[in-house]
Amino acid sequence: MKHFWEDFTVIDFMGMFIPGALFVLVTDDAPFPFKRLCIHFFGEDNPLALGIYFVIFSYMIGTFFIECSKNFEKLFCKKLVGSQYAQSNAYDENSQVKIWFCSLSQRPLFSDVKIAVQGKGAYRKRMLFSGFYELCRTLLIAIPACVLIRVLCGYSICILPISLPTTLPHAWSVHITLLINIIPYFVILYVIFRRMKRFLKYTIEYTYGEYYRLYGPNASHTTVDSDVDADSMASVP
Repeated sequence: MKHFWEDFTVIDFMGMFIPGALFVLVTDDAPFPFKRLCIHFFGEDNPLALGIYFVIFSYMIGTFFIECSKNFEKLFCKKLVGSQYAQSNAYDENSQVKIWFCSLSQRPLFSDVKIAVQGKGAYRKRMLFSGFYELCRTLLIAIPACVLIRVLCGYSICILPISLPTTLPHAWSVHITLLINIIPYFVILYVIFRRMKRFLKYTIEYTYGEYYRLYGPNASHTTVDSDVDADSMASVP
């Protein structure tokens, strides 16, 4: 139960609250009905109203973003997860972990592997990588959503304070300004996308590595936590 709450806290904070809070802060001037509802209920001069609005709406919108971002794993990371681990070139083909895993007659699902190593070894390190992966994946939805809301509400999306020469034609100035405003977002999203795949790869490598250490041919079962009973050990291939 302790490890379950640790998992929940890491993913809850990094994968949902931070992207949701970013959206709430960046789109603060947007006319969201939920904000008006909190202020109307608690009072406009009550700081508790804005605090409750910020926390609750951040979690709400972050939960929506993390659900929307799950398809990114299927589209861009399918060679890194699940049954693809044994065939993927992203991992060292000569590693003992992969050779042993490929030799198994019945390869366990990655979800089963995570349960088998939960709370063992470098558990917090794996959870940290997983949390950063969830954060990056959710930001790929949260950042475009922030830009879209600001555009629809007529607010500036400028990141780089660059002023164009006044001698340019108006049409050129509009298009160049728009391009300058959009390019930084593509760069940011690309960097986040690369980090997302890297953090997912680290998470999977450390998870399978711990699984090999605990249940591989040279496993030392003395390292297994005392809260794991013999029945759960016997169920792991």
